Amino acid sequence: MRAVLVISALFIVTSVVTLIVAPEARLWGLILLTSWSIIFLITLVRSVRAGRASRRVGKST
Repeated sequence: MRAVLVISALFIVTSVVTLIVAPEARLWGLILLTSWSIIFLITLVRSVRAGRASRRVGKST
């Protein structure tokens, strides 16, 4: 799970750099930035929910 977060964060940074360095690739940069941001947010929400659930299970036992 953390590997997906790290890889997504790296791709987000790469997309931002692409937007800055290569303005002619703006459309592809925006597509990449949007898609990897969505993947990053979904993974982050899942990991936070999984962490809360595991803590909740630990308290009840």
